[in-house]
Amino acid sequence: MRLTSFRRIYKQNVRNAILYQLYANKSTLQASTNCALLPDRSLLRISGLDASSFLQGLITNDINDIEPAGYSMLLNSKGRVLYDVMLYKNTDEDGIFYFLECDARVNNAIENHFKYYKLRSKVDIINVDNRFAVCWAKCKDSKKEPITFRNEPVLSVKDPRLQELGERIIISRHKDLSEYFQDTANVNYQEYVDNRMKLGICEGTSEIIAGESLPLECNLDYLDGVKFDKGCYLGQELTARTYHTGVVRKRLMPIVMSKPAHGDTNFIGSVILNNKNKNCGKIRALSGKYGIALLRIADSLSSSLTIKDSNTEISFTASKPDWWP
Repeated sequence: MRLTSFRRIYKQNVRNAILYQLYANKSTLQASTNCALLPDRSLLRISGLDASSFLQGLITNDINDIEPAGYSMLLNSKGRVLYDVMLYKNTDEDGIFYFLECDARVNNAIENHFKYYKLRSKVDIINVDNRFAVCWAKCKDSKKEPITFRNEPVLSVKDPRLQELGERIIISRHKDLSEYFQDTANVNYQEYVDNRMKLGICEGTSEIIAGESLPLECNLDYLDGVKFDKGCYLGQELTARTYHTGVVRKRLMPIVMSKPAHGDTNFIGSVILNNKNKNCGKIRALSGKYGIALLRIADSLSSSLTIKDSNTEISFTASKPDWWP
């Protein structure tokens, strides 16, 4: 009787061990790729016979090089950045069209900007934010094969800025992420933000200040977002002159703080001082202990930096990103 009971317990333990191993393997597999919806990103659809030539006159990148995706900026007439965008080339039965991804807060402003310059161009500009959503996915293992899908998304491309930023994926607004992805784990949107901060990539109007920022200070040239041989576009003159003089004294750079600044927006825009008490830039974005600052390169890399208000002083260091040339 005792032997039979022992055998039954033994078999159950073996069965449990096998089930546990299967579950562990499945969990590991599911977590091999992270994905998240990007709630602050929005989409416009630009189509029509003149869509390509119309965009060519307004964006810093060359529309002919957007295959299938490209990073770009829209400038004002003085060469200052209005909006940072990403363009995705696609086709349907009517021909070529483009999805334009932007900060959701300026979706309508960009639509109006385009309509102002549309004139007689045969272009249709439609806000499709109620139909489609943008999400981000990144494999934990950089050697892993491309992301596999349970159901094909509307569009899936590598982020045109940096490989380390993963993939940009457009899905139906009314479907859940789980309907598209397999072998993935849903993560908080904050993980995407933290990844950007560590790499030193600013995004959106809260980080790239409209009407103030210069495209090359935002590393547009390093992120393959501008072409200097494409011909005329709005705001080209200052951008081209800055490039050809070869003098860009300030750039957006990643910073690591001595202590986290969770939820503390008081430092955004704060003046940064180096160890000689010299003003060398301003904070543009913060996420925990990571952030991005617009810094005078010569005064920032070789010294410790600080920001302070009436109650707090935080020290931090800046670094040259690995993806800079």
